[in-house]
Amino acid sequence: MNEEKTLNEKSNKPQYKLTILGKAMIIFSVLFILTATLSVGIGYNYSFTAGVKTRNVFKDPLMLAETTWSADTAIEYVQIAIDGIETLGLEPTDYHTYFPWGKTFANSIENTYAEMYSSIEVLEDIVKWKEKQYGTTQMTGEIIADLYHEKMDNYHDHVNTVTYWTSDIEGAYALKNGYIAYYFNGYIALANLFLLVGVITCFMIHNIGYDEPFRERVRQLN
Repeated sequence: MNEEKTLNEKSNKPQYKLTILGKAMIIFSVLFILTATLSVGIGYNYSFTAGVKTRNVFKDPLMLAETTWSADTAIEYVQIAIDGIETLGLEPTDYHTYFPWGKTFANSIENTYAEMYSSIEVLEDIVKWKEKQYGTTQMTGEIIADLYHEKMDNYHDHVNTVTYWTSDIEGAYALKNGYIAYYFNGYIALANLFLLVGVITCFMIHNIGYDEPFRERVRQLN
């Protein structure tokens, strides 16, 4: 008798059935974990191998150039970074894009060179202005210093190109030296973001739902 009662109780228990959204959430979650792990692994691998070289000869000098308040010193650092491009073995004919249709002047190392030399010209103009003011103007040294500081501040604001110059050089270096996975890591990270959105969306609909009839329709589909 007790045995029958136990069996009846078990049979009367509601059986949980995974909905389509529940299954989708699990799939998205697994894919999210896999792509996130892959992306982090690729990033760390590059960062502690080829990334060390690009930072030492290119990114670090540029960061110093973008933070110094001396135009003369900034010129020296930008020139060191330009020399670093050659140290990395990159040529003006190299590109920081993998796809043939993207191999235009805008995506070439030649363009990166041109932009960096243009940056030096801006700094040289600031140096010339300072020398001229101290030689001919009636302004006090304090006023000249304030204006000089303002010009350097404008330089930092409008020619702050460390991020995308570094991205260009790292991309070209990765492609030229076989670090293809690092180049495509951005696309993997983007896919990872879409998967995360999918997980969150499925979770919200599956566990919160817009209304009970909607949930019922989902259950009927299963």
